[in-house]
Amino acid sequence: MKFRKITKTLLISLFFFLIPANAVCASRKKTAHQEEQEVWITVFVHGIMSVQPHMNLETVFRLFKDEVEDSFYAHTVKTIRTDPFFHRNQAMQELGMQAIDKQSSYTGDASCALAILFDEVYAMKGTNKPEQNHYYTFGWSGLLSPSIRLREARSFYVSLGHIIQKFRKRGINPKIRVIGYSHGGNIVLGAAQGRRDNLTDFDYLIDEVILLGVPIQSETDFYINDPFFKKIYNVYSMADRIQTVDCFAGSRFGSNKYFKKRYDLVLPNKLTQIELKLLRNTNNKTHKPRNRDKRFNFDDPAIVSGRSHGLRDSSPGHCELWFFGWTHAHYRTHFPFSPLPIVAILPYILETIKEVEHTLPRQEHIIADIRPHQETLVVRTKNSCHKKHICNFLNNDQLEDLKDRAREFSFKRVTYEDYKEHIKAAFEQTREQLANMLFDSCPEM
Repeated sequence: MKFRKITKTLLISLFFFLIPANAVCASRKKTAHQEEQEVWITVFVHGIMSVQPHMNLETVFRLFKDEVEDSFYAHTVKTIRTDPFFHRNQAMQELGMQAIDKQSSYTGDASCALAILFDEVYAMKGTNKPEQNHYYTFGWSGLLSPSIRLREARSFYVSLGHIIQKFRKRGINPKIRVIGYSHGGNIVLGAAQGRRDNLTDFDYLIDEVILLGVPIQSETDFYINDPFFKKIYNVYSMADRIQTVDCFAGSRFGSNKYFKKRYDLVLPNKLTQIELKLLRNTNNKTHKPRNRDKRFNFDDPAIVSGRSHGLRDSSPGHCELWFFGWTHAHYRTHFPFSPLPIVAILPYILETIKEVEHTLPRQEHIIADIRPHQETLVVRTKNSCHKKHICNFLNNDQLEDLKDRAREFSFKRVTYEDYKEHIKAAFEQTREQLANMLFDSCPEM
């Protein structure tokens, strides 16, 4: 037995001795190259189509009962959803999973603009590994209905699975990042149910979920503990007045801005909750230069908290999180990042937080406080001004480059009158379609 073991050891040693050294080096180089070329799929999921123009007593009753299918509201939203006019100010394309063409010649292509800006912001941040990014949008009906969202979430799970399969057939195992805005975030969370239902033989996990201004509801909040999601960032703004107004959720009146633990919901360590703030300098010319310099004194708790008289809270509203500045209403013309949406600079914010997150207490909310005039990002815990990191942010030249890049798409600002005109046209078209359907269904006399 000893002789056999010695012989086996000698043969193994001889085998490795005979392997050319350059073959080992080539293998190592290949591995290093593969790690360097990390491939990501990023999917943008839009929110609902505005329910405000459709509000009447019948629609309200249907929304509370979650019975909106085949309603006039549902048919009108379907007409609106297919109108390219409503795709021009946000990452939205046709229904289903759609690749974003970064070579698009369409000057009003907001999806293309956002994908290009994402790449440029990642480059400005200077992440350690260069990434190869492939961008998609997932289009859904945009109806305000929990049951329909769950059905659309299952479709999202299957559609994303098909995309991943195509990459794997080419020998690429991509990482997945999904960004859900408003109720689009609940579509993303609901996708975990598709996996639980074993709809297909797909075998994949989502590496990074970013929820942006998502109404947190008990119908979907428990999915944060599903292993389908490796890491979750919930980003919200206290200036967002739309996020909490959905009062049509079945088990709770209204929605929350962030996840809250309760007896049947434990918040996992993979969840990071981020309050987004934006403070700009006041234009008060009566301030003496010496007092204005105090805005940079981050040893002063008043400066860190933003309660100094030299700073003004300009935190983003619901629309400014996602829509470009040529949208109708609700996007302030004096917004410091105009015409950029917050989602366009989100990579810089999150990559900065990833660098310092391990030094902050777990389970505490993180405040990401952007000071654009000071080219600074203050990262701290919500309950303390002492546990803080003063980080670099995009400088003025970089911000102006991004704004100019967005303007290259020759977007025309959409006025509220333009918006109402398209809504009115959708109503009239829907009435005509329903009238024709009713006429065709009537028996001949």
